[in-house]
Amino acid sequence: MKRALMIFGAIALLFTGVITAGLGYLGTKAYLAAEANKTAAVTAVTEISKEWSVVGRYDIVDRSLINVAETPRVEQFMRNIGRLGKLVKIKDARQVHFGMSTTDGTTAIIEFQGEFTNGTGKVIAKMRKADGKMKLYGIKVEDGKLKPKKPETTA
Repeated sequence: MKRALMIFGAIALLFTGVITAGLGYLGTKAYLAAEANKTAAVTAVTEISKEWSVVGRYDIVDRSLINVAETPRVEQFMRNIGRLGKLVKIKDARQVHFGMSTTDGTTAIIEFQGEFTNGTGKVIAKMRKADGKMKLYGIKVEDGKLKPKKPETTA
């Protein structure tokens, strides 16, 4: 019985060591990739915001997003956030998620406050590694606020 408990303890210790090493590797990888992921996300959102279209942007957008870009739901979404205009300034960019899996590959979620030509909003950019670089595969703008329109004056 004592021998069985020692073997079980050794297996548990080995398992804990493997898990700890894996988490350490993932944490280090996430930390080292954070700046590059933030840059990729900001670049992609800035480029897309020029026309609020992802069609044909294989250089910065994952194919999965391009494939659904012309569906009515996505077109409506793009029109809605397109009212904010072009992204002109970002603040407080941070990587809030980093993951590696066999199904999704390497993914990251970047959040930042965006100032657009016509308003502001919290941008959530979902990134996925494709063709050797991080590309946008999802975007969301929360708390989008349009700037008040200036009253027209008649002279």
